[in-house]
Formats: sequence, structure tokens, C-alpha cells
Amino acid sequence: MGASLQLFRKSNTGRTAGVDPRELVRRASPKPNELTPARSSFLQVVGIFDSANGSTRSAALTYATGRNDPAGPYGPRGYLIEMDRYCGFVYHSLLQELLAKPPIADASR
Repeated sequence: MGASLQLFRKSNTGRTAGVDPRELVRRASPKPNELTPARSSFLQVVGIFDSANGSTRSAALTYATGRNDPAGPYGPRGYLIEMDRYCGFVYHSLLQELLAKPPIADASR
């Protein structure tokens, strides 16, 4: 599963110059030979989460600790079987990475 998460922060003038979030949603990549804006308050994290990968599987099972029904039929493995739960793990991981980026971490101090 590939996933991405974007954060658009408002600048002091309101909208970020040169970045239209609606246009970014409509297309997957910039047009050929088009440069991205040199400076913006746009942050993005992207990840590939393959549940067959040992480190991803280990991280998902660690995430499931305390979040699953231990008496359930799957236990923590439910996060590897049910897509809704797996997506919760994926977006939790992406949010954690996004919030650790320097511009966000510096602004929270």
C-alpha cells in the first residue's frame, strides 16, 4: 500500500503563493518541465507499507498493542488483515513522520 499525506499551512497573507491545493489533488505530478514553487508552507510525507515486509509487519503489530481486542479471533494480527485498521496504522505512521519534520517541530516550541 502506498500512501501520502500533505499539510498546507496558512501563511501570514492567507493562501500560500504558488500552491493551489485543489490543482495538486487533480493531478498526480507536475506537468513536464514544470518546476515546483521554490518556497512554500507545503509539507509532504510518502511511504510504501507492504505488510509482507518484516519491519512493516513488526511496526504494525507494535502499533496494535493495546488497540486491539485480545479475546478477538485475530488479536493484534487483525491490523494486518482488516484494511480499515491497517490504514489507521499507515496514517498514524505518516502523521508521526510529518510532525517530526523540522518546520512543524520548530513551530510547536
